[in-house]
Amino acid sequence: MINQTLGKNYDKPLVSVIVPTYDNAIYIHKCILSLIEQTYNNIEVIVVDDGSHDATESIVQGLVQGDQRIRYIKQNNYGVCIARNKGIAQSNGKYLLFVDSDDYLKRNYVEKLVDAAELNHSELVIGGYSVIKDNDLVEREIVPKSYERHEDEMSAYSISSAWGRLYLKLYWVESGLQFIQEENARGEDTPISYYANLTAKNISIVNNAGYCYVQHTGSAMTGLAGFKKYHFPYETFLVYLTKALESQYVNSVVYYKIGVCKLFAQFCFLLAHGAKKEQIKRLCDYILLIDDKYLKLTLSCSERKKIIVSSLPLTHKVAILLLSLGVKSKLLYFIVSVRSRMPI
Repeated sequence: MINQTLGKNYDKPLVSVIVPTYDNAIYIHKCILSLIEQTYNNIEVIVVDDGSHDATESIVQGLVQGDQRIRYIKQNNYGVCIARNKGIAQSNGKYLLFVDSDDYLKRNYVEKLVDAAELNHSELVIGGYSVIKDNDLVEREIVPKSYERHEDEMSAYSISSAWGRLYLKLYWVESGLQFIQEENARGEDTPISYYANLTAKNISIVNNAGYCYVQHTGSAMTGLAGFKKYHFPYETFLVYLTKALESQYVNSVVYYKIGVCKLFAQFCFLLAHGAKKEQIKRLCDYILLIDDKYLKLTLSCSERKKIIVSSLPLTHKVAILLLSLGVKSKLLYFIVSVRSRMPI
């Protein structure tokens, strides 16, 4: 049974905030403080420690003593996906919210997401984020502009991490969603986000950059550049692509396709820069397989028009169109190889 009465606002639905962490003693105190100081206080904070060796446990346990809304769970080092799944399994809320332990939230962030969800009976609410450097300076803000089902869904594909989204837990459970731990992969939360973009009912957006995404040299995404440590989530993507196309989806498959092209373009033309030839070939072969067996990635005139008139940055638009051209011409490996040797 879902308990919705923890916290002080008993007339408000409970939000379960899942915080996976690993050796993040430097950042986690600020992260958790930003959660328990939210203007929306009917939350439970579930911190899942993925086998930290630093002072993370003592910091969190100290905070637990001062606020009964915080729970601490320790596991062996199984990976962030297993940690998130464990947090979900232990959650009691009507809604699920994921926060990375090196990030933090502005004070009214949760309140705005829940208000939108309750007002629109949304299974998914998407909010914006601020990119924060280590010195706490805001580098830029990414704010979703608009969302209209079938007509303009691009904002949903511009913010596609596990964080930045509020999910109705009932939708998550009934959809059979879970994170897949894939060795040396990053971006493994994006296929789930894309699945939700296609299948969730009454998607809402919040024009607010209240999630503070902290970029630092130790960030997981840093290792994706040139595929030095990590690679595309091949297994996870295929699982959720198949699941999405077999689902009774209610939103636009055209925007889903454009989103897939956008994701592939990011890996091909940004993250593959400086990668080894065999890594580039693996990625390009995989994309061509997806195009041949699962989802045609060649864009029609109307689909290209949707990209051109969208709010995406010009560089993103060009990359998506170039990706589709490379697939159509079967010259994708050549195009990506040339681009990977050019200055960014």
